[in-house]
Amino acid sequence: MRFDASYMRDIDYYFMDTAAGIASPLPTQAMPTELRRLIEGLRVSGLSGRVEVGCILLGLDSEARKGLADAVKTLEQGLSEGHQRSFRMGIGDVGVSISYAEGAAWEEELRRSAVQMEQSGGRHWLAVQLRRDAPGEVRAIEVIVPGRFTATELASARAAHAQKTKETIMLERPGRNDRCPCGSRKKFKNCHGRKVVEELHALACLGQFRDRSSA
Repeated sequence: MRFDASYMRDIDYYFMDTAAGIASPLPTQAMPTELRRLIEGLRVSGLSGRVEVGCILLGLDSEARKGLADAVKTLEQGLSEGHQRSFRMGIGDVGVSISYAEGAAWEEELRRSAVQMEQSGGRHWLAVQLRRDAPGEVRAIEVIVPGRFTATELASARAAHAQKTKETIMLERPGRNDRCPCGSRKKFKNCHGRKVVEELHALACLGQFRDRSSA
């Protein structure tokens, strides 16, 4: 688990004060409001898996924390507009999904999480379902492991995931050294970006062939 330097310094002072008999408040980590609310929602949910999810989130570095908080904020803002309702993030050999999806959409989110786990080589995935009517309140936590879904279910989810990745690439235009939107944790240039370059090269070659043919 990672802690920022200022937090560790405050912890040192806290124990020094305690040893000296000085009353001092227990320091808390600095973290974005959205992330703090999510962790608190996990704590009070009483659901199995909440401790593991909480430890994963607390173990993120400051950059990843900000990215997760921004994603949760975007999900909350997009609820009323019918935008994206889920966010997935691979961390080492595990992964976490944060989702406002319900019903059939939630089941589809679980299958897509399984596909992303498969593509990233993960050991298992934790999917957190939040309540749409109470931001930060956790409705369910599902643990996804290899073999949970049938080959047919995964094939359908792979197709949906591929289409979503394509749409995200077209919309966000990731840079060569950015993480690939597919969730593989590879750089874009070494994953779907390579396919884009190959397709553009093929189109260029086809154009040259047509130019020579029409000459």
